[in-house]
Amino acid sequence: MSRGDKVSRKRQAGEHIEQRRRGKTAPRKRRANRPLELPGAGPLTPQPTTRAKRTAAPAGSTDGG
Repeated sequence: MSRGDKVSRKRQAGEHIEQRRRGKTAPRKRRANRPLELPGAGPLTPQPTTRAKRTAAPAGSTDGG
């Protein structure tokens, strides 16, 4: 029965870890995007580039997670 207990514990721990990873990765990427907005706010050309990066970053995080 010890094996079954270990498996159940691993499953529960995995669920919590997945939620924590998702929560931690999102704010980190958002913070990294903020500094990109400051230099890109002045010129008109960098704005579309930053926008593309914003959409690509969250998409990659969800796919990777």
